[in-house]
Amino acid sequence: MLDAAAILQGGLAPPSDRVPVVGVSIPADRCGWRPGPEPGVRPPLDRSGRSSTPAGPRTDAEKADAEACEIAALEVHCRLVQAQIVAELGRRQLWRHLGSSSLRDFAAERLGVTGHTIQKDARIVTALAELPLLRLAFTSRAIHWTHLRSLVGIVTPQTEGGWLRFALISTTRQLADTVKGKPRGARAPGDQGSPNACATCGTVSDRCADTNPAGTASPNACAACGAASGQHGGPNAGETASPIACASCGAGFGATSSTGTATGDSPGHGDSTTGNADPDDPIVRWTINVSRDDRKLWRMLSDLASRMCGTDVPASRVAEVVAAEAMSWPYCDPPSPEAPPHHPTGSREQAFIRYFEARFGTSEGFEGLNPLPNRRIEKLDRLAANLADADAYEIDARLRTVRTTMQRIDGELSAILRTFADRKLHHLLGFANLRLYAEARLGICGSKARALVRLERECQRRSPLLLNAYRSGRVTWLASTALLPVISRQHERSWVERAESVTLRRLNADVSWALDRADDRRGAFFQPPPPIDLDVTADAMARIDEAEVQMRAQTQTDLGSFSRRVGARISIAMPASIVTLLEEAIEGCRRAIEPRWRAFERILAHAYLTWMAFPEHKNPVFARDSYRCQVPGCSRRGMLHAHHVWYRSHGGPDFTWNLATVCNDHHREYIHRGYIRVEGCAPDGLVWELGCRPGHEPVMRLRGDVYLRK
Repeated sequence: MLDAAAILQGGLAPPSDRVPVVGVSIPADRCGWRPGPEPGVRPPLDRSGRSSTPAGPRTDAEKADAEACEIAALEVHCRLVQAQIVAELGRRQLWRHLGSSSLRDFAAERLGVTGHTIQKDARIVTALAELPLLRLAFTSRAIHWTHLRSLVGIVTPQTEGGWLRFALISTTRQLADTVKGKPRGARAPGDQGSPNACATCGTVSDRCADTNPAGTASPNACAACGAASGQHGGPNAGETASPIACASCGAGFGATSSTGTATGDSPGHGDSTTGNADPDDPIVRWTINVSRDDRKLWRMLSDLASRMCGTDVPASRVAEVVAAEAMSWPYCDPPSPEAPPHHPTGSREQAFIRYFEARFGTSEGFEGLNPLPNRRIEKLDRLAANLADADAYEIDARLRTVRTTMQRIDGELSAILRTFADRKLHHLLGFANLRLYAEARLGICGSKARALVRLERECQRRSPLLLNAYRSGRVTWLASTALLPVISRQHERSWVERAESVTLRRLNADVSWALDRADDRRGAFFQPPPPIDLDVTADAMARIDEAEVQMRAQTQTDLGSFSRRVGARISIAMPASIVTLLEEAIEGCRRAIEPRWRAFERILAHAYLTWMAFPEHKNPVFARDSYRCQVPGCSRRGMLHAHHVWYRSHGGPDFTWNLATVCNDHHREYIHRGYIRVEGCAPDGLVWELGCRPGHEPVMRLRGDVYLRK
C-alpha cells in the first residue's frame, strides 16, 4: 500500500520538476525572458524575484492571485457541499416530489445550472467515499478539484496510489490527456501495480474473461480487453519495450483496449472536455456568414428538428440532419469525397501553450506560489449535515441556498478573473492562458472561468443591472447567459424582470423571439421582451413567409441575391465528420459562381419546406401546444398525451379548452399521483401547482410559464 503521508507531505511537486509536456523543462529563474513575436505575453514572475518588469504589474499579479485563491477556495467548498446534497437527491430521486420528471429539468429550472454539471460533481463525491487516498489528498489541498474530475472515472481502490503519485508529479493538462480513453481500473504510467494487471488497457483483475480454444480460462487473460499473455506487463520478445507494454499486442502507454470501447463507469475514448467519443473525429468550429433572414430560418429549423425528434436537439445534430436532407435532394451534386482542412477547436491555443513552454519551461505556474487555502463556510457545512433525514422540500431549500451563495462568490471571482484576462496577469505567474490558471491554480473549470469573464465584460458594458441581479441570486446562471445576446441599457430592467418572473423555457423562447425581430430587415438590433400573454412560438411561425422560402429554395442561380447584405454569422462546434458532410452538401447545391452562403440558404429552405410538408397529428391540441409538454419547466417533446384538465372520469368533455399536452411521465406519475395539480382553461388560463403535498402549500404555482409563487 502506498504511504499517503509520504506523498502528501510536500503537496504538489514544483512545476519545474513535473513531467514536461513538450521539450525539456527550464527552471523559472533561468527562463531568460526576451521579447518574442507573440503579442500580449508579459515577462513572467520567477521564483527568485528577478524580473525585467516594473514592481507595479508584478505586485498587482501577486495581490490579485492571493485574492483569487481565497475566493476560489470558497467556490470549491460550495461546489463540494452542493455535490453532497445532489448525491442524496439523486440517490432517492427526490426531484419527483417537486414535480420535475428528470434531474436535468430540476437543475435547469430550480438551480439554474445544467444537469450534466451537478451530476458529474455528485459522482465525484460518491466515488471519494471508496477512495481514501484521493479524499485525504483533496482535503489536505495536495490536489485540486480539477484533478478529481480527471481521476474519479478511472481510479479504483487498487490503483489510486499510482494515479495519486502521477497526479502529484504531472501538470494538470498532462493528467487530463493521460486519463483520456482509459478504462476504469487502468494503471498509472510507471505504476507496475499487480502482476495480473493488463498493460493493454491497464485494468487490474484477478479473474479473466476470455477462454482458450480448449474452453478453459487463460490464467493471464485481461478481463477488460481479453488479451492473454504469459508476460503481461513485460517487454515483447526480442524488443526493448516500455515497462508497461503488453506482450500480447505490444500496446504501451495510452493504448486503447482491443475491443475499442471503455469499460465500467469510465468515459468513452476521446476528448473528455468536448464530449466527443471518437478520437479520430475531433470537435471543430464551423462558421459561415449568412443574411439575417437565414439566421432566423436556422433558429426555426432547430425548433422543427426538436419537434420531429421528440427531444431538444443540439445544433450539431441539426446541422447533420439538414446536410443529410440536402444530400438526398435530386438537385444536389456533391463533389468527390475529400475532407476539407479543419483545425480542431483550441488548436491555436495549444500552439501558444507550446510556444510559452518553449520560452519559459512551464505553462502552469512557477515555483514559490502559495497553495490554495483551505477556507470553509460553516453555514454551508451545516447544510450538508443530516441529509438522510431531510425530505425533498428541505433538500430543495438547501440547494437553492448553496446556489445563491455560489453566485455571490462567482460574482466576486468574475471581477478578478476579468482583471487577469485584461491585463494578462496570469503570464506574470507563469501560466500560458486563463484556462490553465483557473484549472491548475484555482481548481475550477477553465470553461467556467471564461464564461464568468464574458458575463462580467458584457454586463459592465451593456447591463450592470443584470450583473447585480446575478450576484444577488435573483437571476440564475442559465438565465443570465441566455439574456446576453439581447440585453441592453435601454431594455435591461424589463428583461431582468422577465427573467425573474418566467420559467427558463419561456425565457429562452422570448430571447429567440427578440432575436428574430432583430433579424427582420426593419428591426432594431436590441429588442424589448414580448408581451407576457403572447404565444411567441406561434408568432415566430407566422412571421415566416413560406413563399419567400420557396424562392430561396430554387435551384437556379439568382444573380440578384449577390447584392444582398450578409450581416449575420452562424457558428457551430461539431465533429469533423459532420463538417465534411455539411461542406459536401453546400458544394453539391452550389451553382455557378454563387457564394457559399447562397448554397447554405438553399439547403435551409429545402429542409424547412420538406419538414413542413409532413402531415400534422390528427389531434389539434398537440400543434396548438407546439408539440411539447406544457408542465412548466419540462423539456420533453416525445411520448405526449392529451390530458383532461377536468377529469373525463368526472364528466370532463373532450373539448380543446379541457385538453393540455403533457408527457407520459408527468401524466401518469405526477398528475394522477397528486404531485402536480392543474386547473383552468387551456391554453392560456391553466394554473399549475408543482410539488404538492397534503397540509402544505405547493413549491411552485404558475399560470402557464409565469410564476405566481416561486
